[in-house]
Amino acid sequence: MHEKQMGAWEAYKRYWKNGVTFEGRARRKEYWMPQLFHLLFSLIAAALMAIIAAVVFSMSSSPDEVGPGIVLLPLIYFGIILFSLATYIPTLAVSVRRMHDIGKSGWWVLLPIVGPFVIGSAMMILNVILLSSSSYQEIAPSPVVMILPAIMVLIMLGISIWFLVLTVQDSQPGTNKWGMNPKDPKSPDRPMNMLTMEQERRMHEFYRQQEREERSLY
Repeated sequence: MHEKQMGAWEAYKRYWKNGVTFEGRARRKEYWMPQLFHLLFSLIAAALMAIIAAVVFSMSSSPDEVGPGIVLLPLIYFGIILFSLATYIPTLAVSVRRMHDIGKSGWWVLLPIVGPFVIGSAMMILNVILLSSSSYQEIAPSPVVMILPAIMVLIMLGISIWFLVLTVQDSQPGTNKWGMNPKDPKSPDRPMNMLTMEQERRMHEFYRQQEREERSLY
């Protein structure tokens, strides 16, 4: 079976078109192309801010006197914040669909989000307990206090690597409970709701039956 093709720009347009859709599946390109575009946008914005800052401060007569161009820096920074907020829900949605595509529940995307918060909170609670049990001078050399942050960092790093490995996995073949393989030429461009997914599954089974019958004729 021929694989359904998708260009980089098409993947990015689909990212926005399905920005609030948490049902269905998303192939690797639909997940990773927006991440690449956003990284490029961030690098361009950071380079632009650095260039503007260098030009403004080089043209000023003293460190206390800067030109009007300095107002561009907070504007660009504010634009980056707005863009980050605008992409939060679409990124979360495509991450959920990416998990569906490899046959896993979309709830797994919460692990790299909630995990650091839980681990950081646990580390703070443990530090408070240790500090309240004796003086800081007695605790500071303790191996527990020295090793505990490193262990927490390794756990968070492991969670990030684990989630990265999940996102680079290939699509689960065939149709799973979240829909048809997005690489299938017959798959729709927009994820379906649960009712139409059942209809789509039956249609997919019908096409597979036809293919089996056609192969049996030869």
